[in-house]
Amino acid sequence: MKTNINCTSIPCPEKDEKNCYSIHNRYFKNDRNLSECDYNIENFLCFLEVVKTETQKGDRRPIYVLDFFERLDEAFDITPLLEWLDSIERKVFIVVPSTYPVERFNRYKTLHIKKGEKEMNEKTTSKVFVGGDKTIGHVTNEIAGWLDNCMDSNEEILISDENTLPLQSYLKAKNYRKVTVYHSDSECLCNLGNWKTKHVPDITYTNEKNIALACDCNYGIFTFDRSDLPMRMAIYHLHEQGKATFVYRPDLDKMKITRAKKPLNNI
Repeated sequence: MKTNINCTSIPCPEKDEKNCYSIHNRYFKNDRNLSECDYNIENFLCFLEVVKTETQKGDRRPIYVLDFFERLDEAFDITPLLEWLDSIERKVFIVVPSTYPVERFNRYKTLHIKKGEKEMNEKTTSKVFVGGDKTIGHVTNEIAGWLDNCMDSNEEILISDENTLPLQSYLKAKNYRKVTVYHSDSECLCNLGNWKTKHVPDITYTNEKNIALACDCNYGIFTFDRSDLPMRMAIYHLHEQGKATFVYRPDLDKMKITRAKKPLNNI
């Protein structure tokens, strides 16, 4: 996304302005007498440049956009802005007034839309399905960073009772309580933290547990080396529901975001 503002001249913003945009963010003076809508757009584009730079540096904190979209003219096409926010590999929370037409955001699965003034308390309601590859016996630094962000955002973490010992050990060491363990047998195979459980009987042997996890979450985070069939099927179920998945490939040392119907052999 391009802007005619020279973003290299923007003074270094305060720390909270690197991941939160509101009416108080001011990256340049309106010396050209732009309309309120045009000024807000130019200012927001500068914020996106900051987000892009910080993301490249490894910042994975959620992005919060407050008091912005309702300040734009109704005729302005917000599609390019939403597509940019939808494409960045960070969670995005957008807050709009209760009267704002939220159907504008419907096609963007990775954006979390909140109405009204209680957004900072409500942003903790997301549920994330976290899966670890059974061939990898530890939590990688990349996944640890994402888990820390989930815990900082007070999200509920959903995991299977199988092949998740490293994940469970990490969460227990952090003393994080907002975890739900899904199991198919009458008792959990592994629940190190004595967390809340959900029993999903697999009567038909069609991996009902992973289907339930995919249904109950907002998005997924996985470590995946392409050889683990259960993880492959979990990602498939998320794709079928149009939910974003963040997939870490240890062999590439890279996190990839995938979306609905994307061929699994491309992950």
